[in-house]
Amino acid sequence: KFVLAEYDARTKTISAEPFPSGDGKELLSRWSGEKSLTGMVIRNRKAMRFSKSEIRKLADDGAIELAGARAEVWLGVPLLGKDNVFGAIFVQSYDNPAAYDNASIEILQIVANQISVYMEKKRAEEKLRESEETFRTFFEQNCVGFVILDSNKKWLRFNDRFCEMTGYSRPQLEKMTWADFTPKKDCERAATLYSDAMRGGGNGFLDFEKRFIRRDGSIIDVSVSSRLVRRPDGTIKHI
Repeated sequence: KFVLAEYDARTKTISAEPFPSGDGKELLSRWSGEKSLTGMVIRNRKAMRFSKSEIRKLADDGAIELAGARAEVWLGVPLLGKDNVFGAIFVQSYDNPAAYDNASIEILQIVANQISVYMEKKRAEEKLRESEETFRTFFEQNCVGFVILDSNKKWLRFNDRFCEMTGYSRPQLEKMTWADFTPKKDCERAATLYSDAMRGGGNGFLDFEKRFIRRDGSIIDVSVSSRLVRRPDGTIKHI
């Protein structure tokens, strides 16, 4: 029987998707990472093989808790990432005590290395997706008007709250620039502040007051807080 088990470091539990087995043996879907053979492999970060008598001794000593059918031999290999352990893959035989030799360990290690690369990539993608979803929720649902500009101060993104502040629809704003709804004097002052900050280096923060001319002609006072985000070479990535 071959099993791929994932490890949750936060809860210290190990889980595996139950799958049909021709031998009729029970397979747990979740178990302790503290007192199990799989947990020992994960903690030691190396391949480990146990015979039935060794498994029984570990259980008698309280090092593991037995669950399910007793295997004649058990072999596990950790799934290692760059900075953590994802889990382990293991095989076990219920009828052949000599089922796994050193060659079996090498083969299982090769398989584990390939699975680890795949899992690390998928987890990185999932983390990035969660980060993007969090940002999108924060950006779009915030009560403050948010805008992202490129180095030429052209719109990259803005939220609905910003549209409400200016009175313009999203399609209308996309065709406009700051100057189209900012009094000339305020526009000139803001341009000077940004130019000075862009020449200054570092991740400059700007806080200043200005006015917007709304679509209906009314004027509102706004407080602007900006940050200049730079690339490694010092050029402006976005504002």
